[in-house]
Amino acid sequence: MNRDRCVLPTDAAVATVAGAIGNDYPNWVRQGRKNAADPFVIAVGEARGCLVVSGEKNGGPRNPKIPYVCQQRGIAHGRFVDVIRSEGWILSR
Repeated sequence: MNRDRCVLPTDAAVATVAGAIGNDYPNWVRQGRKNAADPFVIAVGEARGCLVVSGEKNGGPRNPKIPYVCQQRGIAHGRFVDVIRSEGWILSR
């Protein structure tokens, strides 16, 4: 697999949005390395105007998750199965 096509560099716009998310949800970022990339994943969606895809569900102010933060920031979020359905993929053997 071509790593350059899968990993996006953090540009100034993404860094700015990720920093704002970190400021808005400081306890989320402090939960440890497990969630360290989440603000950047959301920031890419916001800065580039694209769908954020994750396997997480819901969350809330005390326990923020990717879908919750996306909803609060007005960013489209979906699960992988939603992408499959919306794209009309047909999976077969």
